Amino acid sequence: MNSKQSWEAKSPIDPGYMERRNPTIMNEPGYDLAGPFLAEHDIEVLASLPPPQEALEGDYKRRLAAESGDYMTLLKNAYQREKLNGVVCRSLLSVDYRGYLYDCDFNQMLGLPLEGNQQATHLDDLLDKGQLPRRIGTADHCYGCTAGQGSSCGGALA
Repeated sequence: MNSKQSWEAKSPIDPGYMERRNPTIMNEPGYDLAGPFLAEHDIEVLASLPPPQEALEGDYKRRLAAESGDYMTLLKNAYQREKLNGVVCRSLLSVDYRGYLYDCDFNQMLGLPLEGNQQATHLDDLLDKGQLPRRIGTADHCYGCTAGQGSSCGGALA
C-alpha cells in the first residue's frame, strides 16, 4: 500500500498526523502526488535523507578493514576441528537463481565457485557428470562455522 492509500484510509485525516519519509521516493512513479497531497491536508513531514553513498561506503570499508583483522584472529583462535562434521557445506549445495552451484551460501555471496574451482559450475554440468562434488572450496570466512559453538544454516552445532 502506498502512502496516499494509507492516508485515504484514515478519513478524515487526524489533525497532527505526521508522515516519516525519505523525500527522494517522491521522484518515483506513483509517488508524484505525494507532495501536493501532503500540502493539501497539512500533513507534517519528517524527512530524512540518506548520506552520500560514496562517503558511507568509504567509511564502511575503512572500519571493516580496521576491525576484520581482530575478528579473523578471534575466529581462527576459536576454531574447533570437531565442528567440521556438522557444517552444512558437507551435505548441501547452494544454487543461485541462474542455476550455478556453490559449496554454501557464504561462498555464493562471495562468488566463490563450487569446489574452489576457477570457473562456476552449472547445475546442468553436475547432472551431466552424474556425480556429486567431493572437495569443498574454503576461505577465511569458513572459520565462522567452526568457531566456538559453530554455526550453520540450521543453527548452532552441538
